[in-house]
Amino acid sequence: MKMILITNLALQVAEDDLRQLFGNYGQVARIIFMTDSDTGRLRGFALVEMTNMSDGKRAIDQLNGSQFCGRTLNVSEAHPLTMQLMGH
Repeated sequence: MKMILITNLALQVAEDDLRQLFGNYGQVARIIFMTDSDTGRLRGFALVEMTNMSDGKRAIDQLNGSQFCGRTLNVSEAHPLTMQLMGH
């Protein structure tokens, strides 16, 4: 499994959008959007878990710096501390 952090997401991006985008590189196990605990609104970043490490690496390499829904994505490997701070 490869956990990927995506930041600078447009607020209108939905789970299906990310599933389709990352699905071009391999099987997506789950997607976790980070939301504001008070308002429930999206915060512009998410975690994508891919089932295969090499597919996840390829997705990071290809998608980091790419345009998606009018924004330049920042795509990187999610480190354990990052996931812990995000509550996952």
